Amino acid sequence: MDAIELLIQPVRLRIIFALAGGRVLTTSDLQTRLPDVSKATLYRHIGLLADGGVLEVEGERRVRGAVERRYRLREDRTRITNDVAATISTEGHRRAFAAS
Repeated sequence: MDAIELLIQPVRLRIIFALAGGRVLTTSDLQTRLPDVSKATLYRHIGLLADGGVLEVEGERRVRGAVERRYRLREDRTRITNDVAATISTEGHRRAFAAS
């Protein structure tokens, strides 16, 4: 999945906005901020953002036998530069504007 595809999906955009400004949040924190998004959907999109290098794990701790991760946004990976924008197709622009 390319960077544009990764960033323009509505739920992923909401996760990015929730983490903007240097916030460090757990999945539970994000669930509280996005109560209309199911836990399974949230985990799936966090996984995609982490695999795509947009989120990084700031730390981990054990909570009742499970590992709780704290995520931080890699803001350098959420910027769309002029070089990248010039490569986006007309259809890609339409989808990006429709997602926001």
